[in-house]
Amino acid sequence: MKNTPGKIEETCPEFLKQSADKIFRDQIETAYAMYLQETNSTPEEGLKKKPKMKSFLPQLSDIDDRWNGIPREEMVGTKPRTLILQMNSHLCKWMLRVDKVEQAMNNLPPEQEQSQ
Repeated sequence: MKNTPGKIEETCPEFLKQSADKIFRDQIETAYAMYLQETNSTPEEGLKKKPKMKSFLPQLSDIDDRWNGIPREEMVGTKPRTLILQMNSHLCKWMLRVDKVEQAMNNLPPEQEQSQ
């Protein structure tokens, strides 16, 4: 599905039109820490990768059920997706604070081996 300017606004879930409060900022910090843990990356390596918000959708879905069902193509910071735009801005600043990222990673439960 190709997004055209009129189509983007029509398909945007209402959930993504809200502002990012402290709860959502905490969620993106935790999701980013989980992403680094799952990819066996350090905070410094995460800075070099410059991951996109859609990279964190699985982690956000694990944290909060409201993220379930949000299509990956909606995880962009274009209007009217205020939530994604604000969470992305917060994450860009927060991930530069390597000490805070390390602290968030240390607060995560140990990653469990997945059985196949």
